[in-house]
Amino acid sequence: MYDSGQASDDSSGILGVFRQMKYGVLGALTATGSEPLVLRPRERSIVALLLINRNHVLSTSRIVDELWSSRPPESANNLVQQYVSRIRGQLRDRGDDAAAESLRTCGPGYLLRCDDTELDSVCFESMLDNARDALAKRRYKTAARLLSDGLRIWRGAPFLDIPRMPTVVAEACRLEEQRLRAVEERFDAELALGHHTGLVGELTALVAIHPFRERLRGQLMLALYRSGRQVEALEQYRDTRRMMMSELGVEPGYELRRLERAILNSAPDLTAPENVVARWPVPAQLPSCIGDFTGRSREVAHGCEVLRGDRRAGEWRSLPVLKLVGKPGVGKTTLAVQIAHQVRRDFPDGQLFVDLDGLGPRPLQPSYVLGRFLRTLGVPAADLPGDAEERREYFLSLTADRRLLLVLDNCADEAQIRPLLPGSAGCAVIITGRQSLAGLEGARHLVVDAFGPEEAVELLSRVSGSEPAVSRTRTAAEVVRLCQHLPLAIRIAGSILAVSPSATLDGVAGRLRTAPLDELTIGDLSMRSSIRLSYERLDSRAKRAFRRLALLQTSHFADWSCAAVTGEGITYAGRLLDHLAQHHLLESVRVPGGHVRYFFDGILRAFAQERARVEEPADVRHAVDARPVAGAVPAIGLRLKC
Repeated sequence: MYDSGQASDDSSGILGVFRQMKYGVLGALTATGSEPLVLRPRERSIVALLLINRNHVLSTSRIVDELWSSRPPESANNLVQQYVSRIRGQLRDRGDDAAAESLRTCGPGYLLRCDDTELDSVCFESMLDNARDALAKRRYKTAARLLSDGLRIWRGAPFLDIPRMPTVVAEACRLEEQRLRAVEERFDAELALGHHTGLVGELTALVAIHPFRERLRGQLMLALYRSGRQVEALEQYRDTRRMMMSELGVEPGYELRRLERAILNSAPDLTAPENVVARWPVPAQLPSCIGDFTGRSREVAHGCEVLRGDRRAGEWRSLPVLKLVGKPGVGKTTLAVQIAHQVRRDFPDGQLFVDLDGLGPRPLQPSYVLGRFLRTLGVPAADLPGDAEERREYFLSLTADRRLLLVLDNCADEAQIRPLLPGSAGCAVIITGRQSLAGLEGARHLVVDAFGPEEAVELLSRVSGSEPAVSRTRTAAEVVRLCQHLPLAIRIAGSILAVSPSATLDGVAGRLRTAPLDELTIGDLSMRSSIRLSYERLDSRAKRAFRRLALLQTSHFADWSCAAVTGEGITYAGRLLDHLAQHHLLESVRVPGGHVRYFFDGILRAFAQERARVEEPADVRHAVDARPVAGAVPAIGLRLKC
């Protein structure tokens, strides 16, 4: 069935429906391709009958009655068998063995297996149902798109090249009526969107073809009136009344008479609405860019390319998702906001921003966030679905026709993110987090690293307000090195220099050497608090490994080192190291021979040692501190408390 929430353009919507369809009856009969089957009239008739009765056995006697009415030849049953055999041969000749096998002989007749997505008339009616649901919810743009897509499936009159048989004629009439209803409902949606001026010509032509369809007459009258052509609108009514009285002897229906009176009285409710899209709230929730944003030109350019790339190529094939991941304090949120401001004009329907508090004790639930998004996008609180899945479906429908940019900051994991992703390729998403989020399909991954030395000193100079004096000193390079070139740490150090009259570069450098976590705190900015958020998300075994590894008297370590200090097996110890690296609490490097070694930066080691002093018993701390780690795992002389 056609999914109204999945497509918003030709390549991912209506063309995707065409690619799924095997059989077509909305025009000349087609099967496994766009070309008509090379079949005799009666063979085409059998295919049409089988499609009308798809997935049900159609008896041979019924086929005979349809093909020859009251005068079948004596060999009718044999002829039907020959026709079916030739149909199978035609399907196989087209290289579609599956389609040939789906036409089966079943007892007294034949059965054609056909999924709903494989027949164009069923796809059309599915679109029509989804459009009517959108109309009932006043989602007019979605309804107009669905109806336009559905009508574009039609290639001509239904069963165009099939001889007239009772069943085929009845089904063709039913489908034609559905088509006309879809046309009328599309006009309703377009009129509700305020597109009256462009509809007058199309409506005029259709009224000439279907002069007795009063709904079309009324829509033409309304479009004319809203286009400033009141006299012509009233003339349409008078022409309709004369025609109906002379040919049918009846007055126009109530709705048409009511519309004429409303036009005569210039009723306020006939006034054209403002464009519904224009009345949708346009959120602008991006935080402001920081004035001293430094460096990151390559990362910003790459992020903009990811979010804009498919649009420039005109492809519109998938939702662009950019993941920014990195260690605590590396500036992921700042970079995300900078990229978002660079591309926000590409998303005229607005920008949504939410801090998901993914590292806090209670990360925001997707259902709660969807409720916030829906209210921001104009859904009254009283109309919000209570069920999480219904909110998800409502969000998909509401964003299907919009160009929105979402910034999902500080996420916990993939499960928190997936329900918040729009279904339309016209939107885009930026995600920040400390985990790799490797399970998020189709997302582009960007690891945000610490600054280089020059960028780090430049940021320190800007924040401290002492450039260029600061940037020319060797001590400035020492300060940013002790800050591990992390933007948050550098910002804190620069702020201390800016606000404290007694603070000097030498003094800050000295305190960073002895107590970096105590020094890197000012106001609500704190490296200790930032790292603690990641630490608290670890399980007990990962926390233990993190603490004890920081006590080792070595700069690099491997899985055997982790096994030695934790008491875990080597395999699981390796997994713990990978887990810590994925949370950006350890760095990793590949050494000659293809082996991987892990290490701390200075600030993370200081935090891990601090936690070890608080949480590890003294005998364990001393045992780990004295343990050799350079070679293979030694015999454990002192059993650690694990």
